[in-house]
Amino acid sequence: MADSIAIWIEQVEPPAILQCDNGREFKWVLLILLKRYGVKVINGRPQTPSTQGLVVQANGTAKTRLPAWKEDFGQKDWAAALPDVSLKMNRTIH
Repeated sequence: MADSIAIWIEQVEPPAILQCDNGREFKWVLLILLKRYGVKVINGRPQTPSTQGLVVQANGTAKTRLPAWKEDFGQKDWAAALPDVSLKMNRTIH
C-alpha cells in the first residue's frame, strides 16, 4: 500500500494534511512516507465516531469510485485508479 501511495504522491502533489480515523490499516511505513513528504497527519479521537464523519464519508466515496474506474478503464489494480479518483474527489466542490 505504501508503494501505491508513493506513486500517487509523485503523480499529484502531496496533500498538506491527511486526516486519519486511527484504523489499523494505517501502518508505520505509511506514516514514515508521509512524514518524508511533509504531510501533516491528523488523527481523530478514538472511540468518537462523530469526529470521524468526514474520513468515513471520503473512504466510502473512494470505495465506490475505485471499482467504477477500474471497470471503465479495464484495469484490475486499484493503485492505477488512485491518482484519477483522488484528483476528482479533491476537485469536487462540497
